[in-house]
Amino acid sequence: MKKLIKIFERIELKNQLYVGVWIGIIIVQGAFIFNIQKIFPPKYFFDSNHIVKLINYNLYSTVDQSYKVTAKLFSLLNLKILSDYNMVLYIIFLIFFIPYLYKYYNKKLKISILNMIYLFLSSVYLIRPGKEFLQFLILMFCFKWTKYSSVFLILGGLIFRKYLILQGLIFIFIQIYKNTTRKNKKKLRIIYFLGILIVSILFKGLVTEILGSRMGVNQWRENDLNAATIINDIIQSKGMIFLYINYFINTMRLLFPIELILKSIKYSPYVLFQFWFTVKLYKWRFKKNDKVYLLYSFIIVSGFFEPDYGSFLRHTVPYFIFIIELNFKEKR
Repeated sequence: MKKLIKIFERIELKNQLYVGVWIGIIIVQGAFIFNIQKIFPPKYFFDSNHIVKLINYNLYSTVDQSYKVTAKLFSLLNLKILSDYNMVLYIIFLIFFIPYLYKYYNKKLKISILNMIYLFLSSVYLIRPGKEFLQFLILMFCFKWTKYSSVFLILGGLIFRKYLILQGLIFIFIQIYKNTTRKNKKKLRIIYFLGILIVSILFKGLVTEILGSRMGVNQWRENDLNAATIINDIIQSKGMIFLYINYFINTMRLLFPIELILKSIKYSPYVLFQFWFTVKLYKWRFKKNDKVYLLYSFIIVSGFFEPDYGSFLRHTVPYFIFIIELNFKEKR
């Protein structure tokens, strides 16, 4: 099996074939995005249609900060219908994606397939008016200047999604830990543990709100047919210690989504991808690389908030460029 994987990773595409394939994919993907509302069910476009409605009827005062910022940003495009937004955003996405393909040009079939998956998932979850596209723009700054990701995340949290502030702080803590000498890491782990303990005592209400945020969302989705991959706490007991235990369990469930196979075989491609990604995260644990730290901060913060596996995949898509670049730079 290992020999087959190595053979697959060594397969290369000729220059003309590589360029031709990508021109064809980009054209086909454009047609796919133009017709995407006819292909996928309405639940995929709920947020996007809501944002377009906010813009068309000037309803900014009726929604929270994240929707307001998102809607006002997209209103600058001065469009009226969702399909027009999708196509314009696809062009904006290609302005980034084509130079990205050129910079990380690689004839290895493995990298090409990862790029194809990235483009397809971006078309399904990202390239439309929504919070994910705005987060994608924030992450583009992180991708260009990864060392300062905490600054971009915290700024994004202040004006857009508050949990990005927490992710920015987690990124800083990981950055400090990874750049600490081996001799002092044990001391730093103790300091971090005591810090979490003190914060949990002094700011019990805030910590309880963060740790319980998933259940706060999911309590209204128990019988929702669109929440097929919902993630609920396994331990229902109250108390701070149980909230932390549930956090750990739920983070492990995100990293190893075995339960989805028991729900339906149709989830197997996602399960395979997530296992592959988890293995990569484990292999990169000794890397001193800010892009790895950003991925770790994303996983850690996702353990607090992700209400279902579909949401986790949707929020993972903007991070694909980091995953692909790290694969691109791996020794082959």
